[in-house]
Amino acid sequence: MEEEGLIGIEYSSQQDVPRRKKLTKHDVEKKAHDYETEERGLRPEVDTTLKQLEKDTAGFEDIKRAYNALKADIGDQIDQVKEELRQMKHYETLKQSIDQDIIQQKVDYEKDGG
Repeated sequence: MEEEGLIGIEYSSQQDVPRRKKLTKHDVEKKAHDYETEERGLRPEVDTTLKQLEKDTAGFEDIKRAYNALKADIGDQIDQVKEELRQMKHYETLKQSIDQDIIQQKVDYEKDGG
């Protein structure tokens, strides 16, 4: 702020104390002119950067839609695999039950003199 002429620092043997500098009308006009000049210089750069950002992000919505479609499709496939797994477990349980019945019938047959 001292470099910009907004404050001055008074140096003394006791302490350094910032003091507000009294700006003249000419100082204020010069500062305003300097800021406007700097802003005009930055504006094209800012505009270029914004246009580049718009260009870079233009495809994001398409990518997002494709991702969501893929996610939904994979989700459907996962649900289908889960259902098939559930059915396989059910059939495995039935098979084990049938195997036990066969063993029991064999034991019963042998007991009856078979």
